[in-house]
Amino acid sequence: MQRDQMDVAIMDFSKAFDVVLVHHGRLLLKLAHNGITGTTHSWIKAFLGNRSQ
Repeated sequence: MQRDQMDVAIMDFSKAFDVVLVHHGRLLLKLAHNGITGTTHSWIKAFLGNRSQ
């Protein structure tokens, strides 16, 4: 019987970006500069858009 493997990464960002020290715009610029673009960048931007500092 063949078994398929599924890898899962679970990340809990719920508190990580709510601290005053993280400026969301600056974080997004740094992510883009370091190659985090496209769908992943859009997902993080949407996630941060519903948060307040």
